[in-house]
Amino acid sequence: GARTRGAGGGHESQESRADDPAEPAQRKNAWSRAVTSAMLEALAMASADPEVMAVVLTGTGDYYCSGVDFVGSFPFPELPSRLQQFIEESNRKLFDAFIYFPKPLVLAANGPAIGASATSAMLCDDIVATPSCFLHTPFNALRILPEGCSSYWFEKRLGAGLARRLLERDEKVWAEELHRAGVVSEVVGQADLLDVAQRRAEEWVSSGQARRIIRLGERATLEIVNARESREIAQAFLGEGFLQAMENIASAKKKSGQAAVFRTLRVTALCGPSCSTRRDDVLEREHDKPRLAPRDHDPPRGHS
Repeated sequence: GARTRGAGGGHESQESRADDPAEPAQRKNAWSRAVTSAMLEALAMASADPEVMAVVLTGTGDYYCSGVDFVGSFPFPELPSRLQQFIEESNRKLFDAFIYFPKPLVLAANGPAIGASATSAMLCDDIVATPSCFLHTPFNALRILPEGCSSYWFEKRLGAGLARRLLERDEKVWAEELHRAGVVSEVVGQADLLDVAQRRAEEWVSSGQARRIIRLGERATLEIVNARESREIAQAFLGEGFLQAMENIASAKKKSGQAAVFRTLRVTALCGPSCSTRRDDVLEREHDKPRLAPRDHDPPRGHS
């Protein structure tokens, strides 16, 4: 899972973990609802703690983050309109936490950063990475739109060329190239990663610099962009293109349960807005019906 390390005024540090104990190792630090909630809570605590002057974000294992765990992040089953609202609010809240964090954020990228972890990386003030790190935002492959303020911020942070390769061509951009572009400060071995990131966080604090987005006067603009992108991506997540892509990926990995979830949502999407509205109405009525208590000889009903 994700980890945050707070740098104080001296050389001491405090560490918080945002692990999901139910998350198997092969998920490669995917951001499930549990991991995201724990990370946001850790950031809120660091923000409020006067002893913490800067924060270092990192992951465990070979990946910083393999992207959002879509099945583990959404409340299934749920009414489509409520699910869209949940996605929009959750996406906006996640990136607002990076935009409005008041202290320097340093990313120690211990491996690849994909999707939301790549876009949020660009909202950090400094990045130290291992040679195995790359950024990847496969929005086109997933048939969705940019998020994490990337439709606006990538070009400003990365330059037009790299932004186009990430956002339009779904290319992976590796740490060494990001270092040459001035986006990654240092590329170091895994053993030295956290020490170097800690040093850079302490140097940032000692310099008295404000956060990059504050210094550039971009915070209000990023909030507006994030709100717009959150609305758009919530719609895209319930669109046929994304749901079909996710169903295909799950099927290829022989994850039949996940494939069934996306297939069900896709069928709803194919019905169109009027069908979704009627389905919402039906499910709402079903939800509001009183439930009969099971008889003594009835087997207990579990949750699917």
